[in-house]
This record gives sequence, structure tokens and C-alpha cells, in this order.
Amino acid sequence: MASPRITIVKHPMALEQLTLARDRRSDQVIFRKAIFRLGRMLAYEFLRTLETKEVLVETPLEKSRGKKIKGNDKIVIVMILRASIPFVEGMYKMLPMARTGIISAWRGEPPDCSIEGSYAKIPTIHEDDIAIIADPMLATGHT
Repeated sequence: MASPRITIVKHPMALEQLTLARDRRSDQVIFRKAIFRLGRMLAYEFLRTLETKEVLVETPLEKSRGKKIKGNDKIVIVMILRASIPFVEGMYKMLPMARTGIISAWRGEPPDCSIEGSYAKIPTIHEDDIAIIADPMLATGHT
């Protein structure tokens, strides 16, 4: 199994969307749009980590070589409800073949702050699959 890698996305648009999502003055529409855009941008950055394979395509003029992403059909996105709903919708724009898992979890009140969960539905994840845990963790980052 590959070790996890951390990528810090410093794109100005991603930073702006993160700011909008975390700003308590943002209404629901601004929040959802910002999270949706972040999901799409982070999926784009994630795709950079996947390998490609050469394929033969038939264009209107002739046969030509092209590239396809390897493992695109091996992606499982596990969303942590609730903020992850628009986040994952954005990810699906870049990863339409991804399978989906859902976990309902929330953080308890201080000082305990324990994690509570009431539901989990996750597809079988095989050794060669790529699992993405989609939890924006916007307010405190503790969930």
C-alpha cells in the first residue's frame, strides 16, 4: 500500500474559495458554491498524481495517439456528511467514474469533543483502489 501524501494547494482561487467558505458572513449560497469549487479544484490537483497510459484514437482525419488516466475507475470517494455534499459534487465534475461511500459523523461539544457517528455505507474497497476521504473540516478542523 502506498504511503499517504499531502499536497498543499496554494492556488489563489482555491485560497479565495476557502476564505469564502470559512467566513461566518457567507450565506448558504456562497458557502455551497465555494465548497463546490474547492472540490473541483482539489480533484483536479489529485488527478495530477495519477499516471497516464497511451491509447490509440481515431480522429476525423487519421488515427492518432492520446493519453488516458490510469486508475480513473478505481477511485472511491467517502464523504463525511454534511459539508462534504457540495464538496463531493465538485469532485464528481472531475472524477465522474468515482464510486461513493457515506459516513454520517459529528463532533461532540467541548470539552469532550468526541466523534459520534450514526451511519456508514461504504462500497468494498479493494487493494488497488484509491480512497479519498472527503471531509472539508472547515470550522475547527477537528472532525
